[in-house]
Amino acid sequence: MIIGHFIEKQLEKSFAQRRTSPFLRRLLFSPLDQAARQHYGDHYPMKCVQCAAVTTTILRSWGIKCGAHVGAMCIAEAFDDPHDFQWGGF
Repeated sequence: MIIGHFIEKQLEKSFAQRRTSPFLRRLLFSPLDQAARQHYGDHYPMKCVQCAAVTTTILRSWGIKCGAHVGAMCIAEAFDDPHDFQWGGF
């Protein structure tokens, strides 16, 4: 069980470093990823707006300012072979 004091310390650390601590990232995204996979099945990658809405709701409840943006994007995809990459996005 995670105690509130530990989460408060992680929040303090995040604010001091101006980036969300790795622990808080795992605390947020591990169950979110699992829930999205269970609820949406094979279509979970297409539900990014819904996942972004949940993410911003949780981060705001922790006092972390954030926002979700909707639009197209194109990113470099990384693979196991460091010489193999391509552009991907939606």
